[in-house]
Amino acid sequence: METGLRGRRALVTAASKGLGFASARALAAEGCRVAISSSNAEHLEAAAQALH
Repeated sequence: METGLRGRRALVTAASKGLGFASARALAAEGCRVAISSSNAEHLEAAAQALH
């Protein structure tokens, strides 16, 4: 199913785990360029590595 998200940009907050991370992963899988943020730098780095 084509979602029309390929090539779009997305910013996901609270994306180091849970629903935020799942949303970021789903958007990336659809072809979005995803920027993530979190208040926990260590968790954020781990999430970024997992998404890359």
